[in-house]
Amino acid sequence: MLIFTIIGISIGPKTFQYVPVRGRVTLNGVPAEKLTVIFAPVRNGRSALVGELSSAVTDSNGNFELRTAGTKVLGAVPGGHTVAIVSEVRDIDRDLILVKEYLPKKYHEETTLTFEVPYDGTDFANFELSIPELTKVKN
Repeated sequence: MLIFTIIGISIGPKTFQYVPVRGRVTLNGVPAEKLTVIFAPVRNGRSALVGELSSAVTDSNGNFELRTAGTKVLGAVPGGHTVAIVSEVRDIDRDLILVKEYLPKKYHEETTLTFEVPYDGTDFANFELSIPELTKVKN
């Protein structure tokens, strides 16, 4: 039993490979600032272990670079991901919403966005969001 416990520990989440993932988000053709981009690894059928979520906040040019949620490792695990992009900004300490969610649910709660992270990473994890009724990108 001890051998299985040691083997189980050694093949746990610490053994996942993470590769650099950078990209850009535009909203109605304009760079989208202060959006949170979240990559959630998708189970591939071989294992229930999939690695950590990765996320980033877009800069003034809409660019982002992912880091894992827990360990803050640069990048994301290779393979398929479900992607969510949110505009809501919260002050967790004061339990306040600083910026209300203005993106449609199809980009976060009911997301259909996906991305396949290549085994050597990518600089092209780009997402073009569209909200025809939104006339100004909110910051």
